[in-house]
Amino acid sequence: MTMIVEGEAKRMAFQAKAFDFSEEGIGLLTDFPLRISQIIGFEAELGNRSGVVEWSSMVDEQTYRAGVKFA
Repeated sequence: MTMIVEGEAKRMAFQAKAFDFSEEGIGLLTDFPLRISQIIGFEAELGNRSGVVEWSSMVDEQTYRAGVKFA
């Protein structure tokens, strides 16, 4: 995945599991602390789409849930 941080594309490698997927977006479970308004680029596995983190919450000390709306 690629993230846009302070206007600059940075390649960030982190694992995430999809728990919900639709044409509008995707729900993720990850150990990476995603923040609202971060832009994430999904490579070939999702057709090179990008999206914006619309919400993010901590599930436990090591797990985050986030909703990403496709751009």
